[in-house]
Amino acid sequence: MCAISTNETTRSKEPRCIAPNPASARLEKKLDDLMSLMRLQQAPGNFPSLSPQLQEASHDDDDGNETSPTLTNNTPTAFQPETYTDEPSLEEAEATFRRFRDEMVPLCPYVYIPNEWDATTLRQQYPFLWLSIMSVASHSAKARYSLGRQVKNIIVQKIVSDGTRSVDMLLGVLTFLCWMHLLPMDKLFGSMVSQIAVALIQDLGLNMTPPEYPSKVGQLLNGKGFGLLPQIRRERTMEDRRALIGAYIITSMTCHAFRSADGLCWSTYLDECLNYVSRNSTEPHDHILITQAKLQLIINRLRSAYRGSNNVQVPAIYSDALRSELDSLLTLTDGVSNIFDNNSAMKRLYHFSMLMAHECLLNKSSVSHDKDMQNFAYYQRVVNSLRSWLDLYFSIPLNHLRFLPASNYSQLYYVTVFIYRISALKVPTWNSLLAEAGAELVPVLDTVIQRFEQAALSMPDSQSDQAFLLGIHKFSALKAVFKSEFGSGIDGENGMSLLPQDTFMSMAEADFSPFLMDPAMFPMMQDIFDDIPWQ
Repeated sequence: MCAISTNETTRSKEPRCIAPNPASARLEKKLDDLMSLMRLQQAPGNFPSLSPQLQEASHDDDDGNETSPTLTNNTPTAFQPETYTDEPSLEEAEATFRRFRDEMVPLCPYVYIPNEWDATTLRQQYPFLWLSIMSVASHSAKARYSLGRQVKNIIVQKIVSDGTRSVDMLLGVLTFLCWMHLLPMDKLFGSMVSQIAVALIQDLGLNMTPPEYPSKVGQLLNGKGFGLLPQIRRERTMEDRRALIGAYIITSMTCHAFRSADGLCWSTYLDECLNYVSRNSTEPHDHILITQAKLQLIINRLRSAYRGSNNVQVPAIYSDALRSELDSLLTLTDGVSNIFDNNSAMKRLYHFSMLMAHECLLNKSSVSHDKDMQNFAYYQRVVNSLRSWLDLYFSIPLNHLRFLPASNYSQLYYVTVFIYRISALKVPTWNSLLAEAGAELVPVLDTVIQRFEQAALSMPDSQSDQAFLLGIHKFSALKAVFKSEFGSGIDGENGMSLLPQDTFMSMAEADFSPFLMDPAMFPMMQDIFDDIPWQ
């Protein structure tokens, strides 16, 4: 053993030739090939430009710039302005831009646009966001549909095919998603765009703390003369954080509306962003955005709890805790005035969350005379939220109705089906409270349908919005089913009944031939977009 040890020690001191690591050699060869290709592309007479994502990355920032792209630092975009079919004139674009900034963004303030900016400035700095705004905020349905199709084509070509990644693209995609019902409806594409937004967040690195040091591969590429890697950004800006928070809210709402793949997941870094914006921002819209995100987090937790079960029993103490948490979100402390007093969208989201927290009361297994008396306070709370949500919705001027975010129509459908489910349980206490509050289903549906008809007729051009036609169809069908069920006295599982498809179609579909109705009755979580054709 001693001799072997001595020999090994002696050999270790002698110089020896170390065989190269095959993996390292292959990596070096690939990097050399890549550099040769890049130099070839940059040479005159060869390929004129790099891919869009590398063009964007090639922008040289000052060494002192440690921030990521924002709406205020003139960040270049990989998507350059161009002319579009049916694009508005300068005057129309300015009016549309101000409508979006002053009336639509406060409903979901995922982006902050400085007051000194006009439509021309926005178009120069963020051309795709500008196009998305023009497509959703135009008064003309014809212009919206035309520009919306062009937005869709750009998403497919630039983001999916060419791999373009920029904050401009992300904000444009979020705008498209938030008001998708104002554009040519495509349920499949909407679900896909929601996942594209999640991919953009991840590819831009906005969902994580920026790395303090570049990766070893990045250092090696720079050493090889690659010269196209972006500067390491050690700090996120408010715009980055707003985009991340807004993506969480909007993709979650889209997931629930289309019953598609989950949106952006909650994370500790997202929570850190919320706390940072809360501590450092003085913009009232940012506090609205933070509260919306917290409400959406509660909604997501409730949906996750209810998923896959029709008989979830939530303890009373848990409902009380949720109510306290919801109430605290709409009350600011430290002597700050309540900024939500004039924000109807925030109040509607609050009452919608309150209804979701008490959805378990609609299970037929939880209904009995004893429980009826015990749950009276919860019944009262639910009916108050129903009435409050409806009052807030019916107070919206007709000319503002079309510019509500798409999630508001899912909320409307949820509220009406909630009333239907209450009526189907046939609990005397429920029905008396609904009657006292003026929240009985048929009058509510009549008002909803009437407002949709008036809004459709008030369009500035002859082309009506698909969203209004779909709403008229959907709520008329729900009204027909409600009358049929309570007239026949047929009860189904959990207080609901299923009608034969042909009967259902004959009652509700005669005047709405452009749409196909579901073969069965509306389940509780069904959304208002369920009849959108798969284009």
